[in-house]
Amino acid sequence: MSASPSPGEVTAEQITTLLAERYDLPGARVEIIPLGTETDNAIADTEQGRRFVKAYPRAADLEVMDGRITLMEMGRRAGSPFPAVHRDRDGARISRLGDVSLSVWDWVDAASLETPYTPAHGRQIGMALGRLHTALAEVPNAAYKPNKNRWWGASPSELAARGQQLLALVDAVPEPSDDDRLRREQIAERIGQLGGLAAVQAGLPAAPREQVVHFDATGANLLWDAKDELAAIIDLQARVAFPTWELGRVLYEPFTVAESSDWREAAIAGVLAYADEAPAGARHELPYVARMACLHNLTSWFGVDVLYGNAQLPGRQIYARFWDLRARAAGLMLPVLDEIEAELRDALASVA
Repeated sequence: MSASPSPGEVTAEQITTLLAERYDLPGARVEIIPLGTETDNAIADTEQGRRFVKAYPRAADLEVMDGRITLMEMGRRAGSPFPAVHRDRDGARISRLGDVSLSVWDWVDAASLETPYTPAHGRQIGMALGRLHTALAEVPNAAYKPNKNRWWGASPSELAARGQQLLALVDAVPEPSDDDRLRREQIAERIGQLGGLAAVQAGLPAAPREQVVHFDATGANLLWDAKDELAAIIDLQARVAFPTWELGRVLYEPFTVAESSDWREAAIAGVLAYADEAPAGARHELPYVARMACLHNLTSWFGVDVLYGNAQLPGRQIYARFWDLRARAAGLMLPVLDEIEAELRDALASVA
């Protein structure tokens, strides 16, 4: 996972005190780690072993945070690899002392991948999400915020107009670099691709199922151990969305599509593993996962928009890489989208 600024509202000393008083873990050695944007995160070495600690900002809605933990525990019971949360001496999953609120979790010695997904990775992702989605299908949708699915009916003309604005911003760079020239080519290519957007949207199913999903089941939140086993899923956000979109978004993530010759095989392996775990009624929607992933990519200028819309934003190389992968992935997926769907249908039919 890439480093991100944390809220910075809690100190290691405050965490040490709370662990001693609320978890009976005296003398913990605590190190704040620069991961996460919603919480201050820390590693705590205790006499009972290493723990992962999430300290919540004072403005956080702790009821919402506790609700997310409930869903993670549901996923864990279903066999999806969420870390176990530890309860304090009163049985609470989020413990409070003064103005400090935190949760304590099993430490998982794992990290996000720095290589593209293989079919073995795809199978594990599909299995884990299939189990999670099956468990979360029981949760009432009304209790959670719905995703707006902007890609579903996004306007080609509005997206193309923003592309023209971005071209003008690139052209205004006083001394364009090779990277600037590449970005210009990519933006122009994307504008051309948007001419076929309506046809891609027309291939969507009429009314896909919606349910509570993880909503951020991306590479940064899938942690793998030294044996290439999916060891943990973290940071469930809980929104109502299409489960097929969530599956496609991760299996056809741009890094794998752009950097691996096995991206189609990896995705098929993931879809088949998901089908083994998900309800039978979900199978007929699975061929659409690639189309949904492609539309999610195609209808967003994020990355290049940041690069030229705010030249002073920190982390420019991260956004440049993000956009470059998305541009390359769209170019690879669009010409063969119908072929990919046919492959998925054939693969699913072969194991029906």
